[in-house]
Amino acid sequence: MRVNRLCAAISLAAIAALILVGCVLAPVTVEQRISKFASALNGDRTLAYTNLVEGSPEFEANRNKADLWDIYFPLSTTGDPTPFVITLDAYTDSLDVRATITGPGAWTKRARFVMENGGSISEDWRIKDIQLGAADTALISIFGL
Repeated sequence: MRVNRLCAAISLAAIAALILVGCVLAPVTVEQRISKFASALNGDRTLAYTNLVEGSPEFEANRNKADLWDIYFPLSTTGDPTPFVITLDAYTDSLDVRATITGPGAWTKRARFVMENGGSISEDWRIKDIQLGAADTALISIFGL
């Protein structure tokens, strides 16, 4: 009888451990997060906010909206199907990621992604700020930070 209870307790503990491990999110690297952002720019822009720091004013202000993304990453008015492509420069600081973004109609901008790791157990990099500029101009935050 005691052995049955011990086996049941061990089984329950094992199931609880598996559930806990299953709930831990897979790590999201800086590169993966920026790639997800590019995919949102080229797909459902109302989901682009999900790549921002959760709970931040920028996250909340852009929840399920495409307005900001349409202003700073304009879609082609001539039907040019060229997608937005974010090419990361070599970087050593995950909090300061430089890139070049190209899009339809020869649209090109230099960019800086300020990242934040919100993961407590594993990596969960999110975009804190996006700064854009032309080749010879200063980078300016699209969020007005």
